[in-house]
Amino acid sequence: MHHKMQMMRWNRNVNEVIEGLFKGLAGKMLE
Repeated sequence: MHHKMQMMRWNRNVNEVIEGLFKGLAGKMLE
């Protein structure tokens, strides 16, 4: 149970990083 909680938290962090990368790429494309 505890391990699953950690995985969910880790997945959320990864999603934030991926979202940030996509936003950065989109910004470069728009320039």
